[in-house]
Amino acid sequence: MTLNELKESLKTVLLSEGFEKIKNKFYKKYEDFICEITVQKSSYGDFCYINYDFYFGDFIKPYIINCGDLNLYGRFEFNENNEICEYLELNEKALTELLIRNLKERINPPFNIGKSYFIKNMGKLYNTLLEDKMAKFLNISMYDITPFRKSKMLDIYSEKGLYSRLKGIVVSKYKDAVLEIEVEPYPRSPCDTTYSLNESLRQKFAFFANKELWEMVSIGDKIIFGSSPRVFYDCPYPIVMLEINGVKLLEFEKGRKDYIEWIEKTFPINKD
Repeated sequence: MTLNELKESLKTVLLSEGFEKIKNKFYKKYEDFICEITVQKSSYGDFCYINYDFYFGDFIKPYIINCGDLNLYGRFEFNENNEICEYLELNEKALTELLIRNLKERINPPFNIGKSYFIKNMGKLYNTLLEDKMAKFLNISMYDITPFRKSKMLDIYSEKGLYSRLKGIVVSKYKDAVLEIEVEPYPRSPCDTTYSLNESLRQKFAFFANKELWEMVSIGDKIIFGSSPRVFYDCPYPIVMLEINGVKLLEFEKGRKDYIEWIEKTFPINKD
């Protein structure tokens, strides 16, 4: 099966489920939310992802979504705990069965049951980067969200291959040990698929652990630092390695270890 054939099969299934196609995206509207489904082609091989987002609000055609709109997101699962769709290995019948299974588990229930299904499956089928706003919107406690997010953070940030070695110039300093850095372009890694720093840009980074290093950095410094292209909790990217003028102020292994320990201490698992 080719990627175009996959898209046609997806179109057939989604239209039969009440979705409508606008440009290259599919939408289905409910009373106070809308579901958006898209296909994301990988740059690293013949596979793709099928992403879904539930945006909350009163949307009208052509369903213009803005950055920062309250949403829950996820990806279709094609094998157990595997979101990669290797379409070359699929035929139309197998793909259709997988699509229908995902629709029954992840997409259709909120339309039939309502927001309680989101709450029941928060952190499992649905994720968000706006935890505090989502908790208020769904009228649930942050404690109902953070255990799942914390577990995912620990899984991801424990992977050494996730981090990138970056170069940049410090352009601003803010409270809470935050730096704004003009980052030089760098080669994109296979891990760098969702949140990327693959262009020269200004971005905020922070010392979540090792905060004392913030005092040792000055505006205008050219630095080499380690960070992750993924970020949670609507916060700056973490700094886990730092070198200024050839002097290593923070080794990667220590910085990563300290950051993981910071996550363990910062995000509670239960109310006790």
